[in-house]
Amino acid sequence: MLQILNRVARGRGEKGDTERLRAISKAMQKASLCGLGQTAPNPVLSALRYFEPEFKAYLEGGVSYARKMNANRPPEASVAEPANV
Repeated sequence: MLQILNRVARGRGEKGDTERLRAISKAMQKASLCGLGQTAPNPVLSALRYFEPEFKAYLEGGVSYARKMNANRPPEASVAEPANV
């Protein structure tokens, strides 16, 4: 999910990414045996529910749209990267 979200945020998302995120999130909720795993995808599902037009703008606008939007973002709100563990 993180890779898909980062790709969308960078303007390199693909047409089916929102549906793919929903499918992965629903699968995580159903397949997880613990409460944490069941609730972990909730922020992604909420973002898709309330900000779907923004997701679509990033998907349709591509790299130039993402650059324009990310230029207005403060440095501490940069795209999430996985920790090097």
